[in-house]
Amino acid sequence: MAASRRRGSSRARAGPRRRVQVVVLGDFGRSPRMQYHALSLADQASLEVDVVAYTGSTPREEIVAHPHIHLRLIAPPPAWLNKCMPRVLALAVRVATQLLQLLALMLFRLPRPHYVLLQTPPCAPSFTVCRLVSFLRNAAFIIDWHNFAYTLMGLSLGEAHFLVRLAKWYERVASAGADAHVCVTNAARDWLAREWDVRDATVLHDTPPAFFQPGISAKEAHDLFLRLEPVLDASGARRPDELSTRDAFCFGDFSVHLANPRNGRVVRASTPITTRVPESWSPSRGAASLASPRWRARSDRPCVLVSSTSWTPDEDFGVLLKALEAYDAAATRELSASVSKTSPSSARGKRKGGGRGAERSAERSARLPNLLVIVTGKGPQRAAYERRMSEARLAHVFVRTAWVESEDYPRILSAADLGVCLHTSSSGLDLPMKVVDMFGAGLPVVAARYDAIHELVAAGEKGSRRDENESRRRKTNGALFSDADELAAALTRLLRGWGEGAIELDELKEGALVAAETRWAEHWEEHAAPLFRERRR
Repeated sequence: MAASRRRGSSRARAGPRRRVQVVVLGDFGRSPRMQYHALSLADQASLEVDVVAYTGSTPREEIVAHPHIHLRLIAPPPAWLNKCMPRVLALAVRVATQLLQLLALMLFRLPRPHYVLLQTPPCAPSFTVCRLVSFLRNAAFIIDWHNFAYTLMGLSLGEAHFLVRLAKWYERVASAGADAHVCVTNAARDWLAREWDVRDATVLHDTPPAFFQPGISAKEAHDLFLRLEPVLDASGARRPDELSTRDAFCFGDFSVHLANPRNGRVVRASTPITTRVPESWSPSRGAASLASPRWRARSDRPCVLVSSTSWTPDEDFGVLLKALEAYDAAATRELSASVSKTSPSSARGKRKGGGRGAERSAERSARLPNLLVIVTGKGPQRAAYERRMSEARLAHVFVRTAWVESEDYPRILSAADLGVCLHTSSSGLDLPMKVVDMFGAGLPVVAARYDAIHELVAAGEKGSRRDENESRRRKTNGALFSDADELAAALTRLLRGWGEGAIELDELKEGALVAAETRWAEHWEEHAAPLFRERRR
């Protein structure tokens, strides 16, 4: 494969670079798959890449600084449209505005493309514009199917709404003339062949790129969270009386032998690593093996849970909130039970400090850890759920909502202990890229259950459907849930025995590492690169 890759790349580099227009009718910085596409098109296919997208989140630095990737950003339709006119009229104005913007940019301002790669959804008016541009410029038109626009519209309008039926018709007719189709799942490929007679679709499963890597030291993780402390503590989900991230979360211990300059006595300092050792103290002489700091994760630290969400109806955050409330209640019950078992008798309880010592001992031995829940992402429902979370009285769960920079997101996943995915898919045919990224960081996942999710998450369930070509080496890498009760049960099961070692969670981490072995560059070279090696029209 490597040899063929080199031969293909050399052919692509012979002579002037061909061009591709990557069309994302949305925020390109929030579309990981299309960012990975752009990098592969520039580096592996040796193409000049013109990204046509809306202004919004900053893409990865590799994108911004790449000499062969050119961001051609346009302003999104104004948000006030839906507020000052009927919904149908606002939609018509929005589509007309997008149509004019795309035509002006793709036909008249950009160089002639050899390929047009479109992300869908959305589909209107991008299907029409891309087909017209590919026809007039004699370019190959390739559609990357992430999901279906009409099913997303159906979440809010209902499947029977005339706009939903119209969108389905338009999506089918306008996509029929494409030169190639790329799907994110086998289920989507089969559906296109069965329902819309698309017979040549290529399946390109999402796989993590190289900048998602497992393994981060306790010190690196702690330094990361301290650096992000201002961002996390600005969370709208945090209660006014809640501890700061620094106070609620300490990732490790700092252990080092130091010499006191006052008396020369060598002491061993073992403190929470948020505490700074006095600068006047220095590592002791003659104890080189002991002089270097030793960092270790604390056994009583909170479990770090990460959930990336778009805050949209197809990701019901209320499910996670209810599950966290149930988990908090379970942790409170277990702590109370531990205290009662270790409390001294009434006669001995009168001894000075006896009750307090028992309580601290019970707290250290509690089997369910505190949770630091970091929720990343932007979306329309965020503010409403932040208000609900700020009002929740949770004793063992700390929730932080934040939009983190793309450079920090992979490191947060590497530092976390468990991921949660709420994506349920409007069509049941797509897969969440966020889970792929989590696996790339070696992070096991608890994911919402639907048909296609089994192509990504191996939950070890009886009767789960597996692709016939799936490797037998595939290991259990996550758990699935259908509602808040199942999610809460999964969290308590996986995190039980936290201080002494959560055996099942450790097994899932091994499976996540196996899932991360296939990387985007290799997968893209095998499945997508042939579409761009030679003209299709």
